[in-house]
Amino acid sequence: MHVDGLADTADGLGACSRERALAVMRESTIGTYGVVAIVIDLLLRVAALDALLFDHKVILVATLAGGLSRVVPVTLSAFSLTPEAAEDSANG
Repeated sequence: MHVDGLADTADGLGACSRERALAVMRESTIGTYGVVAIVIDLLLRVAALDALLFDHKVILVATLAGGLSRVVPVTLSAFSLTPEAAEDSANG
């Protein structure tokens, strides 16, 4: 989830009615609940990275997994192993 969406969601959950929640989420400013959610999110990310800092095997596996997650879909689409989304696609 991107940070702006997290902040909007937290601000919307802090509203007292559905209409007010939608209005709060449409605003371009960030509210108190949004700031708190972002701070907690960043603290959790730092704590997770700190926990993994001394385990080099985990860092290597995470790096390889990130690279594979980008290579595999491209490879599959290059060999046309993935089905088309619709029968009446733009090419057909």
